[in-house]
Amino acid sequence: MAKTTTKTGTETTTIETATAVPAFEFFQGNLSESSSSPLITVRRGGLLVLTAAAAEMLGAEVEKVQLAYDRSTGTVGIRAAGNDAPGAYLLRSQAKSPNRLVGGKRFFTYNGIPTEKAVTFDAIRYSDGLIGFRMTVETVEVRAA
Repeated sequence: MAKTTTKTGTETTTIETATAVPAFEFFQGNLSESSSSPLITVRRGGLLVLTAAAAEMLGAEVEKVQLAYDRSTGTVGIRAAGNDAPGAYLLRSQAKSPNRLVGGKRFFTYNGIPTEKAVTFDAIRYSDGLIGFRMTVETVEVRAA
């Protein structure tokens, strides 16, 4: 470090100047769930966040969903469910976001699926309103601010 001292009247100011620039990694912001892309995020603790585009893949007025898991492929499935469907989860709206939420903690715990880190997946359309994602494909880790 080089030091430069400047005197102005009765004040003395010392400024340090680096002789080598550190290898900075610039912050690029949080990875966000764009409402126009069909993405599903599994947040820490098992909260599912469906972008508006992913929720639309389920159907326009869906209020409840069922969750399924295929252990052999590591695929999570989500489908619209009626009010009387066993194991149905509420597909909640958010006040200031078009994204929809599903509290899937029990589902992930039951199936032994880790949820220590938030991870985002591309939503896949399977058939007849069934969408999902594969846990084994490359994922994008979401970093909290």
